[in-house]
Amino acid sequence: MQLNQLQTARIYVNGSCSSSRKASAYFTEKNLPYRKISFREETILEEDLDRLMTESNTGFEDLIKENRLKEVLDISAKECKQLIMEQPSILKTPIVIQGRV
Repeated sequence: MQLNQLQTARIYVNGSCSSSRKASAYFTEKNLPYRKISFREETILEEDLDRLMTESNTGFEDLIKENRLKEVLDISAKECKQLIMEQPSILKTPIVIQGRV
């Protein structure tokens, strides 16, 4: 699926992450519609987290920062989801979700 002008992407970022800044710059440079969401101000939408889980090959392991991975290895998917909702900074960034805002 390609991002087109009718859809707006959500880009979840960490302000100190250079990859997050590059993703925002790319969307701006290409004149693609997006909404930048900083984890310092908002948490990830539950529907976005569910979508990421569905599309991930290894579940939460693809989404969690390596230095925080040990925190989620021995907990259930439900507990991991709750942890992410409470502490979204545990996620790798940027996270780009295609679709309507």
